[in-house]
Amino acid sequence: MGGATSLQFTHKYGRLGLVLTESKGPTQKELQGLTLLYRDEVGHSDFTTRDVAAWMVRKNYAPLPPPADPLDILAKRVARAIREETSTDETSGYPYRVYHARTVMRAGEPVTLWGHIDELERDPMELSVQQRRQQVVGEVVQLSRDVEHWNSANPEQLALNLDVNFELDVQIARFIPPE
Repeated sequence: MGGATSLQFTHKYGRLGLVLTESKGPTQKELQGLTLLYRDEVGHSDFTTRDVAAWMVRKNYAPLPPPADPLDILAKRVARAIREETSTDETSGYPYRVYHARTVMRAGEPVTLWGHIDELERDPMELSVQQRRQQVVGEVVQLSRDVEHWNSANPEQLALNLDVNFELDVQIARFIPPE
């Protein structure tokens, strides 16, 4: 890229200006703007993020990031593996997650701590449950905003309905026999 690259373009959502620098690669906002530019240039409404990334590199809008730290890669694999580990409750016969994560601050930085469900004290388990619940709420809030926007942007079509009361869904799913 060599220093800074300035891009100005007009999109149906407005005029966008980007100044890309080599120092850290594009910011999140710049990546969003570049994605709009990609869509305008290639003319697709459906795309893969890999296609967008390859286009950005070809155009010299974004350098490839440095290779990931192998220890970080392994740690992510461990997290994925233990997040998915389940066991069967002896009383109910239903599966439960064995390991639970919670994020805490250490030296001013967020750190994810994992614990075995049978060994966690109440406070860390409660924090894990609260944080997971907030993630679910955040997803539902954003989904409801997305549906509301789609409905307002497409008034000629039958409106999408989103029922956010999951009580019945949860009760039904809880009592489906384990496979």
